[in-house]
Amino acid sequence: MHIFFLQATAPKTESFLDIAIKGGYVMIPILLLFVLALFLFVERLLYYFKMSRMNKHMMPHIKEQLIKGDLNAAIQHCDTQDGAFPIVVHTGLKSMSAGGDLKEVEASMESVANILFTRISNPFSILGLIAGIAPMLGFLGTILGIIKIFSEIAAQDNIIIGTIAGGLYIKMVTSFAGLLVGMLAYIAYHFLQFLVERFALKVETEIFEFMTFLKQPQQVKKAS
Repeated sequence: MHIFFLQATAPKTESFLDIAIKGGYVMIPILLLFVLALFLFVERLLYYFKMSRMNKHMMPHIKEQLIKGDLNAAIQHCDTQDGAFPIVVHTGLKSMSAGGDLKEVEASMESVANILFTRISNPFSILGLIAGIAPMLGFLGTILGIIKIFSEIAAQDNIIIGTIAGGLYIKMVTSFAGLLVGMLAYIAYHFLQFLVERFALKVETEIFEFMTFLKQPQQVKKAS
């Protein structure tokens, strides 16, 4: 009696790169959008870290110089500091040196702060655009793939489930890639926006405390 064992051959697995290549030309703009989103995220994050530096000893030193009446020393100290906040304070001190009153000083500081925040967050809109376009490109690639599959079926006048399933799972990768890129861009956009808003609140708080210091009669007299 002979017993035959049939060994099932394992189905050939394809890597994601192989499937992505079969996804068609739509995968190219999706990949380019991913590279652009990654570049913008890293570049804006590094720029944010550069601009959000705040030396906790800066304001006490400036207040000390203003109490002594040495406005030029306070301005020079701002020039030695890095980040957006020293630029804001420097603008206020220059307004004081030009003879501006407290309202003009506060307005100048708030104006330059808004400009700096806009400069930091302006490219974020591109991330928001990528978050919207990438999923649509992925869906477009899938639709084009489905159209091609059914066009071939109509030409052959023959329905083969394996052909439909095999083609669909490959074409669906464009939708997956588009959704993934869109989701990552969406997360990056809101994460960076959160960082900027938190920094803006911190700067506004510092401006308020600085103006409160200047409005104290004894300080204004000594700092003038």
